[in-house]
Amino acid sequence: MKKAAATPQSPERWLNVHDVAARLGIKPRTAALWARQGRLPAYRVGRYLRFRWAEIESAMAATCRVHTDREVQ
Repeated sequence: MKKAAATPQSPERWLNVHDVAARLGIKPRTAALWARQGRLPAYRVGRYLRFRWAEIESAMAATCRVHTDREVQ
């Protein structure tokens, strides 16, 4: 009897430009531009861009700053 292959507990779905743009609240064109500039980690699959949300979250956390009320003044 064969053993079943181990599968990941929760496989992450690949996101397209529209998915990422909706989650970030930006236009798809901006998401594609940021990917080309290297601001968002992306993978090119043929002519399409694909993203992993966990990588985007860590990239945003590393490059974005949170402003407090005192900094805005």
